Amino acid sequence: MKFIEREKNLLDLRIAELEARRTTWSSSTKQLIQDVFSEAVNEASSVQHPFRLSSRINDDDKNEETVQLTAGVNKTGVIVEEDREINGSIHKVKRHIGEKGCSLVASFGIDGSVFFMIFPYRSDRHSWEEDCIIVKSMVDPNDVSKKKLEKIISQFFFYARFSSIKGARLKRLDMEIFRYYYLLLLDIRNRKKVTATALSVAYDWSKIIAAGAIGYFVAVAVQSS
Repeated sequence: MKFIEREKNLLDLRIAELEARRTTWSSSTKQLIQDVFSEAVNEASSVQHPFRLSSRINDDDKNEETVQLTAGVNKTGVIVEEDREINGSIHKVKRHIGEKGCSLVASFGIDGSVFFMIFPYRSDRHSWEEDCIIVKSMVDPNDVSKKKLEKIISQFFFYARFSSIKGARLKRLDMEIFRYYYLLLLDIRNRKKVTATALSVAYDWSKIIAAGAIGYFVAVAVQSS
């Protein structure tokens, strides 16, 4: 059974490739991402960007690690008054409603590939349908470059502003909404949905066309008889 040796050789190759990707991530890619994220943090600080940015590496779990660029908590301007028990008595306490959760995460997965995900701002007063957008998926660590990272960071800065109350727009239709939809289409999960919908529509149309063609040929046959 020659296929057993063939499968063994292919598996050996895949194991070697996986170890090579893990080595590349640990030795260079992880630090490259952190360096570029830190550069973005410093540049945002130098131009006094309204969002306070920070970056960090989360590598407690080997071969499942992340590098994160985070936009800090913002006050939305909404202040609510709440009843709170303090030392056995009920007191009126004012609380600022904040928005948080906005970040860009480079996630190194168990299969040795890198996913880039952007998370929106959320608050008690506003949220988004999507939990996050996967802007790049299954990237080989060898293919991660500063140029690609800068493009992803640009998408993150746009999404941070777009999802924040501070960046709210009154216009419903403008070029920015199309950029937002473009980001949604970058997500492999959404592309699968779009493809499934397109195939479903194409299948429905094919049934209509087929029925029409059959009807046409039947009519022709009847007229010829």
